[in-house]
Amino acid sequence: TVTHIDTAAKVVTTSVGEHAYDFLVIATGHRSANEAVPGLGPFDGPNHSPMSAPETVELAQAIRRLLVEPGPVVIGAAPGASCIGPVYELAFELDYLLRRRRLRHRVPMSLITPEPFLGHMGMGGAGTIRQLLEAALEER
Repeated sequence: TVTHIDTAAKVVTTSVGEHAYDFLVIATGHRSANEAVPGLGPFDGPNHSPMSAPETVELAQAIRRLLVEPGPVVIGAAPGASCIGPVYELAFELDYLLRRRRLRHRVPMSLITPEPFLGHMGMGGAGTIRQLLEAALEER
């Protein structure tokens, strides 16, 4: 448990001691709201998620199965999702992995998003992100 951060001294104090740093990243985390869609999962449904360590382990196992038994994949976010970036990241990473393994042609992929347009990210987009995503997805 973090009890204090001294940015001047570059030291984080925790319940187990002090930790010096050169660069500090504070990842505040994310809470999946899978209950928004009954049966979505993970753990009790078909969904796999990269949003926590246990979910990521389950996702990795599912990807290993997909490499052995290729088939259709849907990547997306449920309505109300607060973190859309991982949808795009996972889609591009999976595309790359499948191409490297020469399996991409055996895995039709669909991307679904609750955004009003690609790249909205819950904030109205950023610069040319919409055009960049549209082009990159069209290419793939």
